[in-house]
Amino acid sequence: KIPAHQPPGAYWYHAHMHGSAERQVGLGLSGALMVDGFADTVPGLTGIRERLLTLKSIDADDNDNDTVADEWHGIVQTVNGGLAVAETAQPNETVLWHVTNHDANKAVQLVLDGHKFLVVGRDGAAIPAPYETEILRLFPAARFEVLVTASQPGVYPLRALNILTGQGAAMVKNRPLGTLTVAGPPGQ
Repeated sequence: KIPAHQPPGAYWYHAHMHGSAERQVGLGLSGALMVDGFADTVPGLTGIRERLLTLKSIDADDNDNDTVADEWHGIVQTVNGGLAVAETAQPNETVLWHVTNHDANKAVQLVLDGHKFLVVGRDGAAIPAPYETEILRLFPAARFEVLVTASQPGVYPLRALNILTGQGAAMVKNRPLGTLTVAGPPGQ
């Protein structure tokens, strides 16, 4: 049972066995915990649609896999356990994203092309002065609550900055993690 005084928001758990916790987290052994009610702690957000995005950078030492070794440079990045998250929203709809970085060592710089993040919470608590940013910087173990207001209809890449992908002439340093598809009638 979650105690009544536990602040709502996104949390995560991992093994704490001395000597192996970092290795286990680096191989993806972690999970998310959501304590409901965060939107109710921020004026105007009651009833808003919410999404959880769990980021993991898994260190892969399997050099027999050309995709992992060459194209992903030994780092497999996932969102919600997959290689490409597919989020959706209606034009002008505002969605509350709970974003967690399940990594012991790697920071993630997250961008959503054509959009900004309005940071309303951090590490499980609403912040007194929300702020807007184009780059959401998640240090190891960080958790953020952000508002994303969908822009015009289209498909917008969600990317991690400064993480190599590809090889040779196809090498880029901003790794795609998924997309936000904006479609349908205007939202709220």
